Amino acid sequence: METQSQKIRKNNTVTIAIVGHKAYWVHQNIFYETEVVDGEIDRDSARPIDAHNLSKKQFNELLEILDSIS
Repeated sequence: METQSQKIRKNNTVTIAIVGHKAYWVHQNIFYETEVVDGEIDRDSARPIDAHNLSKKQFNELLEILDSIS
């Protein structure tokens, strides 16, 4: 059985995958990416990923990242 604090933490935690110099995460069903500069996530440049304009290879790479954080 989950405690109240475990439920709150679970609902307020975002898992981030860092691949090379990019960070990826999902928040409110939107897949985001941003740059990683000096080990820090650049939140100001975060943007949703537009999967419609990706090549099949890029799309498959993003699916692997998505699988690793979900």
